[in-house]
Amino acid sequence: MVIPVIVLRGADDRLKIESARQISGNCDLWELLDDTRFELQRLVFAHAKLAEIEMAIVPREGILLNTISDPDINPHTLSNLRTVLRQQKNRTIVNHPKHVLQTHREEVAKVAAGITGLVTPGTIRVANKPALAKKSVAVAGLRYPLLARPAGAHGGTALVKIADAAAIGAISALSSRQVYLTEFHDFRSHDGLYRKCRFFVFATGEVVPRHLIIGRDWNIHSRTRSDVMIGQPSLLDEEREFLENYQVILGDRRLKALRALIDKLGLHYLGVDASPLPNGDLLLFEANACMNALPFPAAGDSFDYLLPMRSRLTQAFSNLLLKL
Repeated sequence: MVIPVIVLRGADDRLKIESARQISGNCDLWELLDDTRFELQRLVFAHAKLAEIEMAIVPREGILLNTISDPDINPHTLSNLRTVLRQQKNRTIVNHPKHVLQTHREEVAKVAAGITGLVTPGTIRVANKPALAKKSVAVAGLRYPLLARPAGAHGGTALVKIADAAAIGAISALSSRQVYLTEFHDFRSHDGLYRKCRFFVFATGEVVPRHLIIGRDWNIHSRTRSDVMIGQPSLLDEEREFLENYQVILGDRRLKALRALIDKLGLHYLGVDASPLPNGDLLLFEANACMNALPFPAAGDSFDYLLPMRSRLTQAFSNLLLKL
């Protein structure tokens, strides 16, 4: 039996929609679904009005899969979708917009702060005005150094490290009216390198690792693997070992923390970027439904040991939909 799945995608700004596949503020995990088991129908909304969303959704039968997943980038579309779904109480919706709208970085930090096994840096959202930001940091009791990033930005390309209060003027260089300020925790390992892992966590309790990237600098990007790990067999072996035996390496404490996080956020799936700490905790960098899984390397690539994670993610996501 093929199950119909309506994939909801969209953005507040038409310019953010580069194609039906790549849309700013939308996740890509849906692309891993097996089309022999699921009949995928894509609906793409651009600054959609309530009536437009309603007319598109109501006549269609099947699971609604919401991939519009960044409340900073697409709050208008998410809010309108939430309003329409209030009238569709019997519809099955994966990652309901009412929960996605509560995944701002500062809100996630508040939720995660109470979970055993997670070390969660303090985070606040401020206007991009240095004087006001400085006061907000003092009121919130955040400790320097801080990491500043534009609201709605992901990855490390628009990330600024602020050493102290005197340097907070650096946020002016960020092209955003709103900025997140997050306490920086040094997570350098015993060998002087930095490690960042990504997981996808599902409401079924399944946790699937995506990668473990190792770098010389705290600001780790996906390209760090090629810049630092290539030609270093021991580092490649470490990532391979982590992916194959992550449950043992992480241990129950960290796995329970990840499952507690998705439960408290009310989502069906989310991505988590973190670093394993020596004391058995995870240092949380980011957790949201907007995290991407693609692309994966091709067979024969130096990093093709990542390929089994694609099939694991496909199976975990399928298991989630089949249990709804």
